[in-house]
Amino acid sequence: LVRQDAMFFFAVNSQHAQVYWASLSKETNISSNTNCFDPAIITSFRKLDHIITSKESSPIMSRFAYIQLMRLFDTVEEIINSSRQLGLIYRAAGYRNASIALDIYMSVQEGYTNSGYRRRQLLERKRTGRRWRQLAGPSPLFLLVYS
Repeated sequence: LVRQDAMFFFAVNSQHAQVYWASLSKETNISSNTNCFDPAIITSFRKLDHIITSKESSPIMSRFAYIQLMRLFDTVEEIINSSRQLGLIYRAAGYRNASIALDIYMSVQEGYTNSGYRRRQLLERKRTGRRWRQLAGPSPLFLLVYS
């Protein structure tokens, strides 16, 4: 799992990766006091989705996008929770913040359909993001050492 040349690869690529991560974070971070209907949420989901699904993205770019996707989901779920407490969002029984956040993410998808198949694909994308976040630990730059 760890590259044989991990130390060398990290030394050579860490500065470029750090600049890319800072740029990606800046472009896709959402404040937790944002309204849940803010178009910036949709824009951030679209940008991250494009990086994850693009054939042009390098593996490290995709990994960073997965981690940022999970951070975005965390923030959106906080926003949804605040909106619920203010009575801005109706909650059906058993329908949690994560489900609403996933619905928002689904609405961003090209050719949006509310099919179970599409929902499972997006849930798998979230699972992958959680794994990369766990592997990265305290810093996304640690992802450079994995093959």
